Amino acid sequence: ANGNILDGHGQFIYEIDFATTAQPVVGFTGDFAPGNWSILQQNNGSVSFAANGASVDFDGPDGIGCFGTGAEASIAIAMPNDGNVTFDYDYTSLDIFGSGWDAFIALVDANGNVTVLVNTINSVNAAGTVNVDVAAGDVLAIGVASVDCTLGPGVATVDNFVFSPLTPDAAGFEPCWGYVTGEDKTAPVIECPDDTDVATVSVPVQ
Repeated sequence: ANGNILDGHGQFIYEIDFATTAQPVVGFTGDFAPGNWSILQQNNGSVSFAANGASVDFDGPDGIGCFGTGAEASIAIAMPNDGNVTFDYDYTSLDIFGSGWDAFIALVDANGNVTVLVNTINSVNAAGTVNVDVAAGDVLAIGVASVDCTLGPGVATVDNFVFSPLTPDAAGFEPCWGYVTGEDKTAPVIECPDDTDVATVSVPVQ
């Protein structure tokens, strides 16, 4: 009841067991709630999270031409723990010239080592599932990028997002229990009144 403090002297039972496994984060909630992501919205691009955290929509840049520089509408976040990330994406290019100008992109930046998970630059329509193992501190980035920013954007929806924390290796571990005995080892302190020749005695009378 008091953590590592005994409730008094005597014998007490103790138990050692494996800590409860962390539960997956489903949707854009908890550690992955919208407010925890870095959001970039360039050149009329936009990012919109569903109110219930079920999905996020990207409208790619489509305003002033951005030839040579490019622009994006994206989100990014550092992984809170080692684990696994999965999500579905559905992408469409609305550029009048079709593919080659806009793309849905997902990548992981592991301390400067970038792994591109998805790049739909050569597709007008694309859909799929991302499944990737990540380490604590890795940065996951998702969004729609454009190389021209004109004549129609790329649009995408990401849903079914799940982050599953890595389960610690419990190989060889066995729960156990036993007893611990609490004793009061503090020496008693006895206080005696000074000697006196006068005393008051109360005697009941009838």
